[in-house]
Amino acid sequence: MKRIIKILPFFICVIFYTNLTAQCVGSQSASMLPAGPYVPGQVVTVTYTLSSFTQVNSNWIIAFDIGYGNGWSSISPVSAPGNPGGSSGSWIWDTQNTYPSGLNYGPGYRFQNSSNVNWGTSSTGSFTFSFQLIVGNSCIPKDLAIDLSVIGDCQTGGWNNGSCCSILPYSVYSGNSLLTNPSVVAGLDQTICNGGNPTTLAAAGSSSGSYSWSPTSAFTNPNQQNPSFNSVVNTTTVYTVTFTDVNGCIANDSVTITVNPIPTVTLLTSPNPACLGDDIILTASTSIPVNRYRFQYNTGGGWVNISVPGFDIINPVTFSNITTTTQFRVKVREYNGCTNSSWSSIITVPMNTIVTPPISHN
Repeated sequence: MKRIIKILPFFICVIFYTNLTAQCVGSQSASMLPAGPYVPGQVVTVTYTLSSFTQVNSNWIIAFDIGYGNGWSSISPVSAPGNPGGSSGSWIWDTQNTYPSGLNYGPGYRFQNSSNVNWGTSSTGSFTFSFQLIVGNSCIPKDLAIDLSVIGDCQTGGWNNGSCCSILPYSVYSGNSLLTNPSVVAGLDQTICNGGNPTTLAAAGSSSGSYSWSPTSAFTNPNQQNPSFNSVVNTTTVYTVTFTDVNGCIANDSVTITVNPIPTVTLLTSPNPACLGDDIILTASTSIPVNRYRFQYNTGGGWVNISVPGFDIINPVTFSNITTTTQFRVKVREYNGCTNSSWSSIITVPMNTIVTPPISHN
C-alpha cells in the first residue's frame, strides 16, 4: 500500500511545520530563452526547476500545472521532469485532465503511476523540465504572464491522509507583448504636367506584408507594392497605400500627385508696328513655367514655324528683317509629352509707311 513506510516523515512534518505550502514546495527557479520583452512570433523556451518536494502527510507530487496569458498563441513540451528515486511510472505531457477531486488540470506535466493512476511519485526531487511558448500575433499588447503550480495527489483526490499542501502559483514571468507597429511610406509627392506620366509609385513597408492602393480604379492592379497607372493622370489626386503585416496590423500612408493646369500663353511683339528691315522680338508670357515653345509667322501664304524643331526651348525668339505686314502666334507646353496650350491670340505687326514730301530747290 502507498506510504506505509512514510509514517515517520508524516509525524515529523506534523510536529515541526505549520506552513504546509512551505513544507511541500522547496525553492523554485525558472529561466526563459531568449530573455524578454517579446514581440509577436517569438518562440520562447522556459526551463523550470523545483529543488525538492516535502511529502506532508504522505502527500506525493503528481503534477506541474502551467498557467499562461492570452498573449501566447501555443504551448508545447520540450523535456519532462526526472523521477529520481521515485515510484514506478513516468511524467507525461497533458493538455487537460480532470482528477477525481474535480481539480481541472493542464497543460503541463503530470505523473502517471504504474501502480495507481491517482497516485503521484514518491520522489522528492529535484525536478527540472522545459516547455515552449509562442507569442501570438496581435495589434494590441497582450498578457504574457506565466505561472507554475506544484500539485500533490492529496489535492487531486488520489490520497487523503490529513491536510493537503496548498497550491500557490509560482510566477515565472509577467509582462505584455511588445508591439512592432508596422509603418509604410507611400513615396514622395510629385508634381507633373497635364497629360504627363508620374513616376511609378513605390511603397516601402517596415516588414513583410501586403499592399493595397486606392483609388483602385487608377491602377492596372492596385494590390501591388509598386502599381502601374492604367492611364495618364490629368487631375490632382491623393493616392493611399494600405499596408497589412503578417500579424494583420495595418498602416497607411499617402502620396499626392499634383497635376499642373494646361498653360495659357500671351504673345508680345516688339517693335509693333515695324519699319522695313526691322528684327521683331517675339516673347511668350505663360501662366505657369514651361519649357517648350512653338512660334509661327504668316505673311499671307500660311503658317510657318519659326522654332526648329516645331517645339523648341528658346524664348524669346527673333524674326529677322521684316519686309511686309506679318502675323505671329505661339503655343507652349511644359515638356514634351505634356498637353499643349491653345494658340495665343494672333498679333499682326504692320509696316510703317512714311511718305517723304518732295524736296524743292528754289
